[in-house]
Amino acid sequence: MIEFTLPFALPSLNVRDRRHRYQHGKDKKQMHLEVLAAIGGSRYLPREPLERARITVVRHSSGQIDPDGVASTCKNLLDVLCVKSKVHPTGLGFIVDDDAKHIELHVSQESAPKGQGSTLVRIEAA
Repeated sequence: MIEFTLPFALPSLNVRDRRHRYQHGKDKKQMHLEVLAAIGGSRYLPREPLERARITVVRHSSGQIDPDGVASTCKNLLDVLCVKSKVHPTGLGFIVDDDAKHIELHVSQESAPKGQGSTLVRIEAA
């Protein structure tokens, strides 16, 4: 099992969609760096990706997102957790792919004081 905490709440779909299209690539590169920092560096990357994984994401923020939009906050995070490829150029290799065949995704949200948002990520074999 791998568990780490990102020091920010994942942005909502509305926030992501309102950014310029060139910002999307920069956001994925930044997520790549944030995940590396959260796990303690590249030496802690898994040697082999999980073929089937259960990923639990708990988003802590002062504002709550509609229940139908919470899973969409994980888009960039899941792309970064995949094996590096043409489709996922910022991939770190935690999981083989982010499709339904390879992951079981559980996303929830909890309240946090304003300015103290964070995101807990847990990856385990399914």
